[in-house]
Amino acid sequence: MKITTKPSYNFDLLCLLNPMTGDEFYLGDNGYSHKAEYDKFFPHLSSDIKQGIANMAKERERTMLWPWVTLLISTLGDFDKKDLCEMLADYEGIKYGLINSPYWDDNEEELKMHFRHFREVVVPFVKEMEALGFEQYWRKEKLPLLENRCAELNEFLSKYDISDEVAKLIPLDGGDVTMFVCAFARPHGAKLCGYNMISDFKWSNEDILGTVTHELFHPPYNIDVVRDAVDKLGAIPWVIDAYENQVKGHEYRPMDGFIEENIVEALGVFVLKKMLPDYDAYKYFKEHDYGSHVISPHFFDYLQANQKNAEQSMEDYFINFVRSIADGLED
Repeated sequence: MKITTKPSYNFDLLCLLNPMTGDEFYLGDNGYSHKAEYDKFFPHLSSDIKQGIANMAKERERTMLWPWVTLLISTLGDFDKKDLCEMLADYEGIKYGLINSPYWDDNEEELKMHFRHFREVVVPFVKEMEALGFEQYWRKEKLPLLENRCAELNEFLSKYDISDEVAKLIPLDGGDVTMFVCAFARPHGAKLCGYNMISDFKWSNEDILGTVTHELFHPPYNIDVVRDAVDKLGAIPWVIDAYENQVKGHEYRPMDGFIEENIVEALGVFVLKKMLPDYDAYKYFKEHDYGSHVISPHFFDYLQANQKNAEQSMEDYFINFVRSIADGLED
């Protein structure tokens, strides 16, 4: 499983949806601010686009907008080479790709909501940003930095073969990983369809490798098969407390999404530590997302104590883990 990094104009433009909400989370002095681009482009956007982005964020009840947009267009073939606006209008193509992915939930009304956002907000936003010269700005100011960073990353990542360790946990089809390294993704990473994902160029080499091992596991199981176990885990008081007290901008919702992120965190760190033996897993769990992933260290311990082989499904393995947690509460 070869890991290759590359820049993406399409994804970088979409990543700017988050800071254009004006949310201080993306603009403040927090180590991943995109205020320079906000100040450069936002004042020149039309009032309709500004209001549309605000409405889109309100309707989704969060300002993390771009991961859903990028996930949906990644259902299309050659999604990084096609015209962005044409892809955002391809309802049938995206629906077909989504149905044939792990992300289809048989909810066409939600898909229609996304396409209403595409039509009313995202496509006009793309067109206005391009009219304001964003592509020229990106190619002059960001692309050279991204190309240099990707060259460094490709050399670093070529040293690691994660295939065997990942294959013990989930089935692999032999494909390679493409990591799209963007200038405006931070602080979020994202899983796309297939073995494609997004990260930010300012992250360290080790963080990028950790993003690869993390994102590969989304989704870690068939939610329909493990629904009872997920509900049981989500009813534990200390899980509820962690879920309800997530820090703004670092939250995962609904509860089944929060639990999935916890499980994927543990799986990714479990593989990462095989690659980087000195990596401090428990320090990461304690600090990442302000320590909200309280399930992750328990599942990480379970992974270390209960070796999983490729023949056992992750669904059965996860159900056994939840049973062990429940048994511990009863003791």
